[in-house]
Amino acid sequence: MMYWGRKADDIDEPIIDYIVNVLADEDFDFGSEGDGVFDALGELLVDSGAVTDFSECRSVCSVLCDKFGKHGLVKPKPTVRSLAAPVRMFDGMVKMLCQRRRLRR
Repeated sequence: MMYWGRKADDIDEPIIDYIVNVLADEDFDFGSEGDGVFDALGELLVDSGAVTDFSECRSVCSVLCDKFGKHGLVKPKPTVRSLAAPVRMFDGMVKMLCQRRRLRR
């Protein structure tokens, strides 16, 4: 882990492996500004001594999100647009039903 440098030597190898595996998961959601990383790894990073407190942890998670985003690994969320006018799903259904009944006769 480049961010931690020599500090990574003090972190147990299974913890580093877990962090790498979580970040490498193609379905992992990094979230906005690294919120997904913080939710998934925040407590582990603080408890393992990788960071000193949750403030530093948020900063590290944001940097991780930025670094992974530059390599195309952070997927943008699709934009949800609202309709300009309400749509009624049953509009036109009455006409279609009437036409079908005429065809059956």
